[in-house]
Amino acid sequence: MSEEKSSPIGTMIVVAIAAGLIGYVIGKPAAPQVQAEKPDPPEKPAELEEPKEPAFVKEGLVAYYPFNGNAKDESGNGHDGEVKESALTQDRHSNADSAYEFTLEGGSHISIPESDTLRPQKMTLNAWVYLSQEGADERFIILFKEESVQLAIDNTGKLQKVKNFFGLNTGGRWKNLEYMGRFPAGEWFMYTATYDGATMSQHLNSQEICSGRFTGDVFYENSHKYSFLIGSIQSSRGNLNLANKLDDLRIYDRALSKEEIKALYDLEKPKGK
Repeated sequence: MSEEKSSPIGTMIVVAIAAGLIGYVIGKPAAPQVQAEKPDPPEKPAELEEPKEPAFVKEGLVAYYPFNGNAKDESGNGHDGEVKESALTQDRHSNADSAYEFTLEGGSHISIPESDTLRPQKMTLNAWVYLSQEGADERFIILFKEESVQLAIDNTGKLQKVKNFFGLNTGGRWKNLEYMGRFPAGEWFMYTATYDGATMSQHLNSQEICSGRFTGDVFYENSHKYSFLIGSIQSSRGNLNLANKLDDLRIYDRALSKEEIKALYDLEKPKGK
């Protein structure tokens, strides 16, 4: 038998085809990797979301003092306070320099100049308060305007046999709504007083604690001579090393409803309350 010899041309064709296949395999681009889609970020737990301020908070607001580093009025009405011997301190949320501390030394207080827009005939007075001592023989004045209005805490009632009172002056006489219960010491609480032209009321945190009927224009005939005072302390026993605090003080020219007071409390209360 004779051996079949391969044709040189056939050999070349086979070699060329083989080389082409090898080159194709080597040079073939890798299949594109399918990129996994990034998962949506986890939803923020409801308890960590910053609550939105309801629209009512600004309705009728004539002065607002958040005390964030100063005593400026953040309502936009320009009723900036002048600080007298009072120091910035930590607020109820543990933020530094975000509340004011008041002591007996030097008669510390904040003064707000007289203004026509600070003479509301209907009103809400609202503030966060911290009393340093329980049962101290003192009166802590949240707000006071001579011959007009007063909101004060007398924690023992020894000074005038009155515990805590919201007073309005009409016709030269004071009408005081008195609350004889004791306010807490050593913790922050929200204190609110309202007058709608017919009823005066006081609220501790979000609960109404007393109310009374009263009809009459608030007496302002001579009040133009006097500034509003914030946070002064009076005591019958001299310096007791008291250090009461105030924060987020608001003055409205309308009476907030019970529902609005509750909503404001829920918006601003410290965590855990």
